[in-house]
Amino acid sequence: MEEHCSCHQIRQKICQRTGDIVVIRLKSVPPGSPAIITFAPDEDVDINMETMLEEIKNVKTGQVTHAVRDTHMDAIDILEGDIMGIGDAGIL
Repeated sequence: MEEHCSCHQIRQKICQRTGDIVVIRLKSVPPGSPAIITFAPDEDVDINMETMLEEIKNVKTGQVTHAVRDTHMDAIDILEGDIMGIGDAGIL
């Protein structure tokens, strides 16, 4: 039978083997890329976390899509078929 562990249990098992682990929750994948690039294995955990969080703040994401129906959002009338941009702060 396969053993199932909670996130807390997994973190405890990993911490026992590798030392300090910090999990930074993100809403999407793109902010994680610069955070990973700034990771310095020889640095202290707190310094790494601070540096990574600063880099995450600098990331802006967006999407381009077509409206699938008429709607009104963020004081903007959107018609079915309109091309629209969606950014971190809403409809662009």
